[in-house]
Amino acid sequence: MPCSAAMRGVTCPSNITNSCRSPMVFASRLRATERWKGHGAYAKHDRTRIHSQASQMENGMMTSSIHEAAEATEIKQKISRALEGLNRGIFGIQASRQAAILSLVEDLEQHTMVSEPTEHLQTVQGCWRLLFSTIKIQGVKKTRLGLREVVSLGDFLQIIDTSNSAAVNQVLFSLNLFGRLPGKLTINATYKAVSPLRVQVTFANAKLEPRQLQELFASQLDVLLSIFNPEGWLDITYVDHSHRVGRDQKGNAYNRMPAGGLLPLYSFSVTRGVKAGAH
Repeated sequence: MPCSAAMRGVTCPSNITNSCRSPMVFASRLRATERWKGHGAYAKHDRTRIHSQASQMENGMMTSSIHEAAEATEIKQKISRALEGLNRGIFGIQASRQAAILSLVEDLEQHTMVSEPTEHLQTVQGCWRLLFSTIKIQGVKKTRLGLREVVSLGDFLQIIDTSNSAAVNQVLFSLNLFGRLPGKLTINATYKAVSPLRVQVTFANAKLEPRQLQELFASQLDVLLSIFNPEGWLDITYVDHSHRVGRDQKGNAYNRMPAGGLLPLYSFSVTRGVKAGAH
């Protein structure tokens, strides 16, 4: 596949063609090539041409980034409207509605600002709240877990600690017995990058809190893990300061947003080259 520079009609010098992953990278390497060849018999008009090409690429990249960011924002607004009243889809939705939501998610994935997220894992650091998932709790599982009358679900959180390659999934809920008893299912896991998009997730342990719930639901822990165990690979198909999309090996899709507000914009200058802050 030609590099992004070649697709715009600009010829890459042979020493940088294969590694040219984005126009901003291409522009910087063009200038590096110019500096290197400037010590030899490199013609002045060729140096001028390369400088002009680099400037054109940078200007084009800025325009492209702004346009793609605007399109992504519009798609995210459509997703938000489509998810209204849905309760994350965890108890099932009409097939046509799910298909429409997944179509929007696929559109969003085409506008990712981070093309190789596992090489820039600072973009996923922090706490994320689940907006939508194709995971379903229905039928016998819903009954066994008391989700028809006894248990009410709260937020589904995921905490990514990149310094320790750890992921913590938390399901908050309340038990509607003897008043309203809050509880939490915590699943700890580790991960490692196995490709530019993919991480391999390894289950570590799980627990229910408070302790009396661990005893009450001990016989149902296998059901909970059959639903929420993250073991296996996960592709990070979209990430920016307000949304993250992932797809796992079980065929599930996840749409999350930061739980504590938007993430810093500078985290997302890594591939598009828009310098919103220092790294």
